[in-house]
Amino acid sequence: MNLSTIINPTREDGGVDHRFTGLANEIVSRAGDECIKDLSHLYQYTNDAEARYEKAGLTLVTSFFQVEMEQWQRRTFLKRLRVCLQEIGFKPSKVSKLITAGEFMASEVRQINTATNDWLEAEEAFEQNKREGIEYLISNGVTALYHLARMDWKGQAEA
Repeated sequence: MNLSTIINPTREDGGVDHRFTGLANEIVSRAGDECIKDLSHLYQYTNDAEARYEKAGLTLVTSFFQVEMEQWQRRTFLKRLRVCLQEIGFKPSKVSKLITAGEFMASEVRQINTATNDWLEAEEAFEQNKREGIEYLISNGVTALYHLARMDWKGQAEA
């Protein structure tokens, strides 16, 4: 983690504003090695914690999308859910991924569970296919589900 780069102001395009590089370096220098080490440890700890608990966040979001409600209720709940996930400790970018992945997972599980046996497969084979579909979704992480959610059906079939 390069703290000088992190605290350095950025330009409108997101790049580092090099006019402040010297000041950022001086701030980091004055803070000292112990401070940098502690902040680096905190950074690593929060990233590890977020990764460890993302499945729980995904479960909560998927459950949210599985509950039937009116559109106005869903919008209101979704705003609050986004805030709650951030208060719990997820970064805003991870919250967006959780919401997109959770909505995708809920819709896929709904499709799998409401699928009909149109091909006249043996009932046991049909149920096995449904279980495998759900297991496939569960086996993926939040980022993979997020990317799947953003693909069209052709991309999903390829994946």
